[in-house]
Amino acid sequence: MVKGQPGILVTADESIMAIIKKVNEQNGRRFILEDLGDKNCLVKDGTLEALEAEVKRIIKEKAPDPKDSDDEA
Repeated sequence: MVKGQPGILVTADESIMAIIKKVNEQNGRRFILEDLGDKNCLVKDGTLEALEAEVKRIIKEKAPDPKDSDDEA
């Protein structure tokens, strides 16, 4: 018997997709249902918001907002 599972197609550039895949590997919830290549993946329905929040947190951590810089011209 074939079982289907609802999912959401996510398309992103390679750098963001690498972060998504890393989060997926490090997280026990396993967001990705199917890896569809360098720019696409199928994510479990209902997990997109949590995945997006985690990716945004990592991006902010790696590349802080330039407005927060102490440098003034």
